[in-house]
Amino acid sequence: MSNTATTLGLRSGLFDRNLSVLAIPATFAVAFLPHTVKVILLGDRFDNEKPRAQTNFKVTDDSIYREKINRLAAIHTNGMENFPLFAAAVLAANFARLPTRLLNTFSLSYLASRILFSFIYYSQSSTSASVARSVSYFGGMLGSLWVLVKSGNRLNQLL
Repeated sequence: MSNTATTLGLRSGLFDRNLSVLAIPATFAVAFLPHTVKVILLGDRFDNEKPRAQTNFKVTDDSIYREKINRLAAIHTNGMENFPLFAAAVLAANFARLPTRLLNTFSLSYLASRILFSFIYYSQSSTSASVARSVSYFGGMLGSLWVLVKSGNRLNQLL
């Protein structure tokens, strides 16, 4: 057990081991999960031959169901659109050898912002919730831009 714990990094502190690159597939999974849930909820309405075609709702599908399906699609699209910026920031930060603590804090904060964004987007029903969703979106995006700039500045110092 102790060897497994050491291999998984469970014996060191959270900020002693660089987890930022591992956040890349985790963030991709968070972005892809809404699509998977959408496909499951659609069942036979999902056309796997034309996965990007407009959803064929049944006449009996109520507006709440349609809205939830459309929100899942929007969450997935937004996550995929933002994923490259995050991945580039993580890779640039690692290349620039930014401190592990900063890399982990950024990566885990970004991942949390995407989870929060997804949850709020799916369940929002008020203007205040939409504002919270936007704050979580911009927090993650601006964090990625900040890390990219910090990486660029560090690389300029090294040259």
